[in-house]
Amino acid sequence: MKSKSVVSQTPADSTASGRSFHKSTEDLVDELVTERFFSRVRRIFFQVLAAPKIDRAASVFIASAILGGFILRIKMVDFPFDPKAFLSDLAVFSFFATLGFLFKRNWRHVYYIMVSVVFCFLLLFDTIYFRSHHSVLSMFLLPQIQFLPQVIDAAISLIHWTDSFFVINTVALTVFLVRRRRRGKMDPSTEPRVDRLRKAGTTMLVSLLIFGIFAAFLTRMESSRLQKQWNRPFLVERFGVYTFHASDIIKYAVSSYGSANITDEDFENVARFFKERTAAPKTSNAYTNLLEGQNLIVIHAESIQGAFIFAQVGGVEITPNINRIARQGLYFDNFYTQQSSGTSSDSELTFNTSLYPINNGTVFISHFNNHYATLADMLGEKGYTSIAAHGNNGEFWNRDVMNTTLGYNRFYSKKDFKIDDVIGMGLSDMSFFKQSLDFIQNTPKPLYATLITLTNHTPFEELGKYGEFYSGDVEGTRLGRYFKSLHYADRAIGYFLDELDNRGLLDNMVIALYGDHPAGLSYDTVKEFMGVESLDWFEYNRFNTSPFLIWSRKIDRPITVHKPMGMIDVLPTLANMMGIEAPFAFGNDIFNVDSNQVVFPDGSWLDGHVFYNSSNMEFKIIDEDYVDEYARSICAGDKSQASSGCNETPSSRIFQYRPGKPPVCGLGRYAYEHVHRSTSAFNRILGFSSLILEHDLLRPSDKKHRHSLLDLH
Repeated sequence: MKSKSVVSQTPADSTASGRSFHKSTEDLVDELVTERFFSRVRRIFFQVLAAPKIDRAASVFIASAILGGFILRIKMVDFPFDPKAFLSDLAVFSFFATLGFLFKRNWRHVYYIMVSVVFCFLLLFDTIYFRSHHSVLSMFLLPQIQFLPQVIDAAISLIHWTDSFFVINTVALTVFLVRRRRRGKMDPSTEPRVDRLRKAGTTMLVSLLIFGIFAAFLTRMESSRLQKQWNRPFLVERFGVYTFHASDIIKYAVSSYGSANITDEDFENVARFFKERTAAPKTSNAYTNLLEGQNLIVIHAESIQGAFIFAQVGGVEITPNINRIARQGLYFDNFYTQQSSGTSSDSELTFNTSLYPINNGTVFISHFNNHYATLADMLGEKGYTSIAAHGNNGEFWNRDVMNTTLGYNRFYSKKDFKIDDVIGMGLSDMSFFKQSLDFIQNTPKPLYATLITLTNHTPFEELGKYGEFYSGDVEGTRLGRYFKSLHYADRAIGYFLDELDNRGLLDNMVIALYGDHPAGLSYDTVKEFMGVESLDWFEYNRFNTSPFLIWSRKIDRPITVHKPMGMIDVLPTLANMMGIEAPFAFGNDIFNVDSNQVVFPDGSWLDGHVFYNSSNMEFKIIDEDYVDEYARSICAGDKSQASSGCNETPSSRIFQYRPGKPPVCGLGRYAYEHVHRSTSAFNRILGFSSLILEHDLLRPSDKKHRHSLLDLH
């Protein structure tokens, strides 16, 4: 009989076995719990998404919002049918519909109506603002609401009957929802909780899926523009108004908590830009130091448009007094103000600093406590006393604070004038100039004075106060009213100049006059004045120049300068004439460049050859001589292009600018390369100007602010 072998087990072995048993039991329990958890999640997930019935109220709510966004794009952009815009609108309002399912049926319709009403007003305000500023509202403009009561008449005049479509759309949604409720379709007892969860889950999934598709198809350039928001109409065209406003809110929130520090790399790039400019050999011209030591008066002329200088109605000049000094001095007939949403205040900023205005707010409000290198400070180093005057409230555009920041020794506002004659928003130009004469005469010399006019502000409706002027065929129209207002403003300027002469002040005086921005005339009004049946974006914007002139009795050879010039170029041009330095100017002395470029805050630009529209990325060749003499020779040397458009008249042709995809036409191909290089360079410069403003780089350096451009000198 075989004996059974007995395997002895030590206590240690027994303990290890017990531990192994307990460990496997714990693993089993964990697996069971995990499996049950995920099983429950899967069950809930599929239960929520299990073929919910279509919610008609939510569907109509979403459709109504998409229609409203489409109506706005029709009014605002050239191509309102961009698929990305429809997709993004659908995604945004699918999300809003998802939030609606948090409410029971009897309250959900109230939520839909409230959201629709809010966006109805937003679309309406966007449309009105676009007619005035050719841009869209932004969170960064919130501080400017304080100025609305003073311009409410101008805003009301911009409302068009077609704007009622926004209201009709919202009313239609409201009627639909109210009728459903009366029919008992909104009874919460007929909608189980699980149905609400299913609808919410499905709608949220659709929203996220569409957002994912939308993000996946964004190009690098589109992502950059969405982040920087230099061109808001472009964003509305490509992404829809709702996505733009969502991104604008995010950018506003982030900027509110942004850091005051700039990276070393960004600062070095800005510093290198100015080092290279100052290292270039100093170039003098016929006007260098010509006006050194003379008193300087700058007339900031409200809404005076360059197209109407020298224009006549019935043989009578609209602006005879401005014409008189334009013929006797330096007149720049291709001048652009480059303002953004800050309108008049942007022109004041750029005139005094040669910095570009920001495109997401107003420097006078958001950067009033920055440090700047200004014309007033530069002249102050030469012993000048600087004053500014305006017949409106000092708080408007924050001028009472900002004029001190810009280096003026004294700012005269409404409280300093006797308000004896009111037209429109404040003191009439005639009374303003009469009273300003005493301020000028009593200020120590040498003097730098800026006089900001007011009467010629839209809506140009106080006809009884403008005096007699017959506006011809446009009598009774908005353009006719503008002519009457403009003629009055010119008469006030003429009185002022004559009185300066009578007081013996003109002998040692420089007069610089600029229109602060165009008059905001519509496409139809401009077409009527030009006598054309059609008008593209390029022709309309080339029409929207402003006058700029420099007059002095020391200028013995009057000329008209046709080169493109922007407000950014005024400071370096005047600085050269007045014998001062402007080391941090972005512009050029117009007399030191053979050709010049004008860059707008939204990234559009023009030079002597091409006009580029960043909103729809189109460019147009505008110089026929350049095309005929130069670009056509390029075509002639490229035999492959000889039959593909080189013999066509290119000045009337508009080309698409798509990075990496030049036009087929030989002329278009050559211009494309010019556009590609220039656009990259100009966007870089706009970025540098934004960094200076955002990080206050003209502040003296200290422990808190390590980086200062002043350290370069």
